[in-house]
Amino acid sequence: MKRTLLYCVALMALLPVSVQAANNYGIPENIQDGNILHCFDWPIKTVTENLPNIAEAGYGAVQLSPLQRKNVTSNTGWSELYRPYDYAFQATSGMGNADDLRTLCAEARKYGIKVIVDVVANHVDKSSGYHDSWWDSNSDYVRSKGGNANINYNSRYSITHDRLGDYYELNTENPEVVARAKAYIQDLHDMGVRGIRWDAAKHIELPSEGSTFWTEVTSVPDMFHYGEILSSPGPGNGVIEEYASLLSVTDSDYSDRSAKSNGGVPTSAQGNWASNSKVGASKVIYWGESHDTYSNTADYGGWSTGISQSVIDRAYAAVACRKGSAALYFARPTTAGFSNIKIGKGTDAYRGKAIREVNKFRNKMGNKSDAFSLNSNRDACSVTRENGGAVIVMKTSGAVSVPNGNSYLAPGVYTDRVSGTNTFTVTSSTIEGEAGPTGIVVLYEDADEPIVPDDTVYPEYITIFYDNSATKYNPVYCYYWGGSESNGWPGTQMKVASGDIYYLAIPENSNVVFNNNNGTQTADCNAVEDGHVYKGQNSTNKTPVDDLGLYTGEIEPDTYTIYYDDSITKWGAVNCYYWKGGDNNGWPGSPMTKLENEEYIYKIEVSPGYSVIFCNSGGTKQTADLTSMAHKHLYQGKAANKSAVKDLGIYEEKSGVSSIIADSDYSIRRNGRNILLEGLEGERVLIVGVDGKVFYNSPDCHDLNISLPSGMYIIRIGQHSTKIFIP
Repeated sequence: MKRTLLYCVALMALLPVSVQAANNYGIPENIQDGNILHCFDWPIKTVTENLPNIAEAGYGAVQLSPLQRKNVTSNTGWSELYRPYDYAFQATSGMGNADDLRTLCAEARKYGIKVIVDVVANHVDKSSGYHDSWWDSNSDYVRSKGGNANINYNSRYSITHDRLGDYYELNTENPEVVARAKAYIQDLHDMGVRGIRWDAAKHIELPSEGSTFWTEVTSVPDMFHYGEILSSPGPGNGVIEEYASLLSVTDSDYSDRSAKSNGGVPTSAQGNWASNSKVGASKVIYWGESHDTYSNTADYGGWSTGISQSVIDRAYAAVACRKGSAALYFARPTTAGFSNIKIGKGTDAYRGKAIREVNKFRNKMGNKSDAFSLNSNRDACSVTRENGGAVIVMKTSGAVSVPNGNSYLAPGVYTDRVSGTNTFTVTSSTIEGEAGPTGIVVLYEDADEPIVPDDTVYPEYITIFYDNSATKYNPVYCYYWGGSESNGWPGTQMKVASGDIYYLAIPENSNVVFNNNNGTQTADCNAVEDGHVYKGQNSTNKTPVDDLGLYTGEIEPDTYTIYYDDSITKWGAVNCYYWKGGDNNGWPGSPMTKLENEEYIYKIEVSPGYSVIFCNSGGTKQTADLTSMAHKHLYQGKAANKSAVKDLGIYEEKSGVSSIIADSDYSIRRNGRNILLEGLEGERVLIVGVDGKVFYNSPDCHDLNISLPSGMYIIRIGQHSTKIFIP
């Protein structure tokens, strides 16, 4: 035994360091088979210094911001990197030089990590001196020299030939331009780079459109390529299919939807690209958010600045555990706001316990088949991997029950690898347990991978309200700082509670400023209190703020429950397709839930502001568009296809006492909108809404009968918790 052990040690000593390190971290060989850390605006040396942490967190690749800008310093704004000088590496003090890049690539190989570089190829910066003079040496190198964007997104020719912005649009059909782009990719390869992210890929022509650009730049051997494609690249499926035949592609619509509209939980199994047989999941890149959604202004696709990191992490977890598709984790900058984000390292959220465990799960599951499932309330999902494990994502934390998709996870009792302590009971059909503070659960058995309790200190949140009746801000934003985190000026847009009252969940011990995101604001409001209403006086800028005490009114729900009466259409199963702008749940929509005590009534939750269509499960029969829905209303379609929808008014589900929890000590029941707690003997009881608002809190509760507004609630009795929906 001793001689064998010494031989193995000697053999390990002879192996290259890269092989040993890669085996230790379990990082897959191919970039598409792992997840990617977007080191947004990090200098190259900073990425190198953080490689041990990145490897420990399970990422298979790191993505650098564009390196084509001259004279980058620590004060350079993030968007300047997307106004390149040339198709060439520009050695600068802010991002690093060629030796720095070679060093990063060599060190990354020791951990099994690949380096991806973001490349801007459809334009260079405008004006003489801001781009290489080569671009002025031939008028055929450039299509236009700047001006307002004028693209018709219903025309492929316009997408690939018209102006995207106020800079030099390049003629990527010109052979010399193509050769210059390929030479840059070859240079990056020779420095050790093994992946390219192509910015604005859909604006560069395909081979079928007369350009050799993509076939040439992807011909450099041993390189992974993926294209940033926002929404659709053009009419018909043929365009995205041709892109995917050449490189992997992003699915921005599917990626954005869960964090933007459903608290981090996807509402469908996959996006349009993954479900396309000629694209497939193995050519798709997902994210929880991107640098555009966080850093850009709203008119250029920015929406996630005001979304908490915890919601983004849940959205990432739900896509980072899939078979085939890779996921991009955006390392948020330490500041927010288009003009505030500069060159430098971002936060360390990429190393969070839940994110680490999800990345490790993806690496371990390899090519095992997966199944995506939603629970009946659409506020939690599971991704199960055949004979492997499961990842659960829910909007909040606490008790959760989700389907065991395809019975892929073997029945038994598992310990959640995120919390390190919570156990989950698995049957052939369900997975049940209690999620920790992240709302993310990772389950699998591996005797060689110890389960470690989560020692992260998670911030506590409170809910504050603002009375806008005097200031009339439109919209109302809340900027907070001083607690466990800051959301960057102008902050986060507040939600309507009722009338002129707005609300927002923020870290406790925060200071706030209310504002309209257009230069008008209140004075600082220090150490705001949970549940209190604050009112700005209608006077000059930086108006004082009054504390009006506790808010006692109701809160408009984040989602509307709507019902459909199938008694005339008699489809037998009803789907609901909903959309707002480019955001939708994909035709033929999502299955509605049939009420147990009704023959023809179905229900679903949809966010306010969406339009809907009711249809049969195959999408072959449908109602006309319903462009303005109402919470708790019942709708009915006629037998004719695409007939107008009739609003039958508010629908109250049949009341009746239903047991939620029952054991030898106590029970929780619902009767209509009343919650009945019976058999308690002085237990601590807490009832909170999913937005954090406290409706009941007692350290010594016996029996309780409480009426609650419509919404989702968490009920905690001692250490036990459950969720309940009040219709």
